[in-house]
Parts: sequence; C-alpha cells; structure tokens
Amino acid sequence: MPNLDCNPILYDISCPLSEQTPVYLGDPPLTREYIADHHQGDGYMLTLCHMNSHIGTHIDVPRHFFADGKTASQYAVTELCGMSQVLTLPPVSGITRAMLQELPITQRFLLLHTTYPKTVLCADAAQYLAELGVRLLGIDQDSPEAEDADFPVHHILLKNDVLILENIRLSHVPDGVYRLYCFPVVLVGGDAGWVRPVLECVTK
Repeated sequence: MPNLDCNPILYDISCPLSEQTPVYLGDPPLTREYIADHHQGDGYMLTLCHMNSHIGTHIDVPRHFFADGKTASQYAVTELCGMSQVLTLPPVSGITRAMLQELPITQRFLLLHTTYPKTVLCADAAQYLAELGVRLLGIDQDSPEAEDADFPVHHILLKNDVLILENIRLSHVPDGVYRLYCFPVVLVGGDAGWVRPVLECVTK
C-alpha cells in the first residue's frame, strides 16, 4: 500500500501575477477586463487577461529567437522535470565562465540565486553551461542579459536547446539538490510559457 500520509517538502519558486508584476524594459504590463462580475450582479466572475508571454515566471524556448526553433508546446513533460541544483552566487554584476568553473555544478537543471540588484550572465559563461550539458538555466532576474546587449546569452543558450527559466524566487530555498517540476502552459506555437515551478526536496 502507498503511504498516503506522505507530505513532501515543496518550494514554490514562482512570482505572483498581478498588474504590479514588473515587466522587462518596454514590455506591456498585465491588465484585466471583467467580462462578468459578482459586484455587477452577474452571478459569476469571468476575467479577460491581457499579458505578454514573458511576464512573471516563465520559460524561454528556442522559438523566442529562432524562427524554426522549438515552441513551448513541443516539449514533453519529461524534458521539464528532473534533478536540479540551487546555487547562491556572491554579490557580483556579471557571471563569468571562470566563476562558473569554480562552482560544484552537478545537475542538468541549474538555478542561480543572485545576491546583487542586477546580475547578468556573460556570453562565455553561457557557452560554458552549454558545453557542460546544462539543459535548463533558472535565474531570479527578469533576464540573464544586460539591457543594452543584443541578446548573446539567449542566442547561445537557446541555440543549444538550453531552456531559460526567468523571474523565479529562490531567497527562501536553501542551496542544494531538488527535483524540479517546471511545466509551462501548452501554448501552441508559443515563444515562451508561463509556469509555476516547484522544487521538491529529495532524500539520498
């Protein structure tokens, strides 16, 4: 008989969505239109949300930068679930290849907890992660790129089918190894997918 009383330790690492959710420079914020509302006497509530595909916690897929790249709906759930590693970085503005080479990266899903207001990934660091066999990079920033860049990090990672999980929360998660569940909404043709990623503690 299965243990139905089992209570796994889970960490929700998503950011809530609202009209106040920060957006990437130049992107439109979330807005809501109430088609029906209890306060209007409709007897039910129905909301129309207007939001871009890269708001809040989401996963970038190759179609974001490559016309023939895979879309969010073309990934099997088995590709978005697996062992992951949370690593806290020192307070730096740029993550270099040399810095990553000093870290004990052991899992194919890597989640970086930054401790600086804006930390970006250098292109050589992105190339190193691709060479290392990382399949997903998560970061608690709106983008791993510098705002004035021509998106070299996205191009390097997505060209090598390394998915990018942006706008996650890791301040409440201790460093370590977890099982990541990261299933995006199956938006056909999507260049990204909204997601509520969850980390599950694992025992050795």
